[in-house]
Amino acid sequence: MASLFDRYQKEKRQKKKAESQRKARSTETSIPMQSVEQGVLIERLSHEGRGIANDAHGKTIFVRGALPSEHVTFQVTQTHSRFNEAHAVSILKAAPTRQDPRCTHYGTCGGCSMQHATTSLQVQHKESVIREQLAHFANISDDAIETARNKPLVGDSYSYRRKARLGVTKTKSQGLVLGFREYQSKRLTPIYACPILVPTLSALLEPLQIVLKKLKGAGNIGHIELIQGEDRNLVVVRMVTAMSEADRALWTDFETQQETSVIIATGMDRASEYGLEFKTLHNEPCPELTYSLDIAGHPIHLAFGPNDFLQVNADINQKMVEQALAWLQLEKHEHVLELFCGFGNFSLPLALHAGSVTAIEVSQQQVNRGTENAAHNGINNLTFMTANLEEPLAKVALPPHPMDVVLLDPPRTGAEKVCEQISLINPKRILYVSCNPATLARDTQILERQGYALSKWGMLDMFPQTAHAECMVLFERR
Repeated sequence: MASLFDRYQKEKRQKKKAESQRKARSTETSIPMQSVEQGVLIERLSHEGRGIANDAHGKTIFVRGALPSEHVTFQVTQTHSRFNEAHAVSILKAAPTRQDPRCTHYGTCGGCSMQHATTSLQVQHKESVIREQLAHFANISDDAIETARNKPLVGDSYSYRRKARLGVTKTKSQGLVLGFREYQSKRLTPIYACPILVPTLSALLEPLQIVLKKLKGAGNIGHIELIQGEDRNLVVVRMVTAMSEADRALWTDFETQQETSVIIATGMDRASEYGLEFKTLHNEPCPELTYSLDIAGHPIHLAFGPNDFLQVNADINQKMVEQALAWLQLEKHEHVLELFCGFGNFSLPLALHAGSVTAIEVSQQQVNRGTENAAHNGINNLTFMTANLEEPLAKVALPPHPMDVVLLDPPRTGAEKVCEQISLINPKRILYVSCNPATLARDTQILERQGYALSKWGMLDMFPQTAHAECMVLFERR
């Protein structure tokens, strides 16, 4: 199995290649800002939430900030051979689905690009993207998709995000500032409040801007991460060089005044996400964070660290786990195999209902954390294992008994390799939790060819105010 450092080096090469390709495309297609064009009718939304129209010459235009049925004027920002990219300048006729964005940084900040659309339109759009991908790329009929459709899981449209990373940069006019990237740019826009964040984290943004301007070690911070736990919040400061004692004193004052914990992350180089060391300002080990799940009145407490993957929307996460259990209807004699398990977000609830659960993850750190979580919750029918799921499943030392259920919760790249080998496991049911409709559709087609039928699916609105669509799908063996 590849080491964490090997994974980091591979990821770094892939990012460098992608950035090189992006720059090449940008060189070919970027044009000077054009004058405002006459009004066009927006016909529908693209997958990423931009309005689609045709200009006077019949060329397709993707208009950022426009909604279906609206008449807008636009300004072209990039031109391509088959389409142009633009942003809306004025709304000549607004759609009834338009609303005023709540965030003062909307339009400059590159995040939360759907704030101008009502929640109902956002949910409808995300469902339509999933439907289209399943129909076109997985060859599922419209009737089958509609029959299998379940009510989407939705929650609060704002104040939901319990973890966020912000960049830090030094500007001539404002000094050191904290912010998110602007749309299609590496430039940061300073953020002083964010209505998407849970209120306790949003409240830290302005004090952070103040302390950053006092620091002497300008340029030594790569980014700052905000994380909410049940009993404490963390401000993780990613340092690329050692922190001076003067700056450490400033952070100590901030920690006391804001009643939060400041953690210093160091290790490797600026781009690395692996091999980081997390310490308090007093050079002590980073305290654990926790969150809880209520599984039919049975509380489960999960501990996690600042570098662990976390479902950022606590409300939707709770509903998602409940729906997984409701759909699977596990029995005590059944054995479950969970792949891409993390530190146990699904694993522990599954173990309460199944005979046994085997949970596999590539990261040894996550496996260790999951094993500790199972022990702390008194769950003894759950085994965590480390394995590279890009390699043949035949190499994985699975238990000798058959697996009745497989749960897949892969990254955006999907679970292509696993799905191609699913016949080696031959489960009765497969629950697939996807954060990318395109790779879900690809993997659905693979599973269909191996004798599995899509029986249920539903959209998970994990990221309101964005076009990001998550989905849960249940497959059953024919």
